[in-house]
Order: sequence, then C-alpha cells, then structure tokens
Amino acid sequence: AKGILVSPLEPLKTMYETGVAARKETADPMGVLQDQIGKYGGNISVEEMAPANINKIEDQIQSGDIKTEDINKTLGALEGMLEAVKSRRTAAEKDSDEFDFWQDTHLDMAQMRDDLEGLANSKKKIAGSETETVGARVQYALGTVNDSSLGGRAARMRDLVGDDFTAVFEEMTKSIQVPKLYDISADMNEYDVEYRTWYNDYLRSRYPELEGVE
Repeated sequence: AKGILVSPLEPLKTMYETGVAARKETADPMGVLQDQIGKYGGNISVEEMAPANINKIEDQIQSGDIKTEDINKTLGALEGMLEAVKSRRTAAEKDSDEFDFWQDTHLDMAQMRDDLEGLANSKKKIAGSETETVGARVQYALGTVNDSSLGGRAARMRDLVGDDFTAVFEEMTKSIQVPKLYDISADMNEYDVEYRTWYNDYLRSRYPELEGVE
C-alpha cells in the first residue's frame, strides 16, 4: 500500500517556545509517528500497535492487508522516532515533567516496536497458504530491515529523510533535495526487486522531477 500523505503538524514547530504544560499539549509524538508511517508508504495503525491491540496487526498480516513493506516502513519510522524522542529526553532536565513525558513516550514506542517484532513468533497461517506463517513474513521483514545492503534497522527511514531524525520530528516536511531512486540489479532476489520497484514508483508519485527517470 502506498499510504496517504498527511499534512505537516505545525504545532510541533512551536514546541519549545512555551512552557512544559504547553509542550505536553502541542507535542503529539504518536500523531507524528502515524504521520511518518503514512507519509512514507506504510499501512499500519499506531493505535493497533498498542499491546492490547497487537492481535489486530497479526490478523491483518494473516489476511494480506498488511504487507512486508508496511512492516518495513513502520519499523523504520519507529526507530527514527525513538531516536528523536531520545534526543528530547536527553535535552530535558532530569526529574522534570518534560523528562518524564519523553521517557514515557520512549517506553511506549519501544514497546510497540517489540510487540510488532514479537509477531515473528506467530504460528498463524497466511490466508490461502498451507505453509507460510505470519511469523515467517515478519521474520522476512525484519531481515530486510536488519540485514540487507540498505543497512541497519532504520535504513528505510534514513533512505527517505537522512540521518537527522530530530529534523523529521520538528519539521515534518518534504526535503527540498530530490532523492535518488534505488538501483535494481539482476542478482537481487525477487523480494528486494519487488520492494525497490514499489519504492521507486512511490517516489515518482511524490517528486514530479523523477517522472521518466529509470
């Protein structure tokens, strides 16, 4: 799924211009996370990644409504957000309300990541398959994030926005610099070819400058 592009969250730009209470009111890390997942092509609900609802994600993977690239994008967005939230926590005065806010946010997002990765142990069969399980599909998604030549758990996010996760969190706007398309070579496996083709098509849909570029 290519997802729905969401408008930037303007209140984040003034987050540090007011007191702690106002920061809590305007800072919406979970909203930003959902924006990032959708903006970069994922199709997973933040609400359904809560521990009480993770079974809904499992069911959607089983039915095929959530695909490998959705898991990739969500894990990349989560890792990027965890880095950004960690920087906010570090900048806050320890034992302050602000520190506690970012600490709680970090713990919640880390739990979401762990629960999503935990579906790698699911034995549920993919709809229409006698052998493939939800766990196997999640394992593959984890492998492409952790072990591929794209490099690193947050590779999907870095490829889209660079290493400055804090800037992503604050600005929520498309980079002025047009990104490069992924190379596709004959020695790649079918899953990498499928993902890179999908991603290149997605970039072309967002950047008119890339139309017609191979």
